[in-house]
Amino acid sequence: MKILINSHNKSQKALNVLFQSMKQCVDFANFEFIVCIGGYYNLENYIVEKQNNITYIKCNHNSIDFTALITVLELYENEPNAVYLYIHDTCYVGSKFFTNVKDIQKTYDNITSLRLAPLCSMNIGVYSSTIIFENKQFLLNQKNTDEEKVQHFKKIGVFNEDSIFIRDRNSRVIFDKGLTRRTTPIDYYGTGVLRIIEYYEALDLYKIKANWVKKENYELNN
Repeated sequence: MKILINSHNKSQKALNVLFQSMKQCVDFANFEFIVCIGGYYNLENYIVEKQNNITYIKCNHNSIDFTALITVLELYENEPNAVYLYIHDTCYVGSKFFTNVKDIQKTYDNITSLRLAPLCSMNIGVYSSTIIFENKQFLLNQKNTDEEKVQHFKKIGVFNEDSIFIRDRNSRVIFDKGLTRRTTPIDYYGTGVLRIIEYYEALDLYKIKANWVKKENYELNN
């Protein structure tokens, strides 16, 4: 299973945090990573650079949460049996992350897709090449090559969250677990943006989330 990371050219700080956490895990060197970095509108085509077990792809589109899936669709057609664990750059992992990923590989045969949670998975989860290519037209409809249309595609993305999971009749929740806990809002990256941190035990994954519903009395859930 390959680790597919959705990123943006202005998110280097977040990407560094993610890889710092991953590199502390014993099995880091045994996995292949594909980092799809959106926002390079001036490029005529993708630029692919490989550093050890990490492939960095500069993408000439910014398709919000769908950047990485569209990139797989357009660059990895010759790998029809591949399976990807898709996550965002605004995450970090615990020490059991790769152990849990290996457990997923052992537990689920003939995976088409696995979602992170029963509801609102933020598109995070496992995708087979089969399910990605079955949704080719849907994904291409989410492709944004115009910087001025970013806000438009962000709005569309809200309505299209988890669409591929929803379209897949065989989709399941990873180990039938969802959100385990969340924190109160904090400025995690020091950028002035308040974010909550959600923890998902099934992956030992922390999601640093900016898109949350702000409430006056935001309670800590344990």
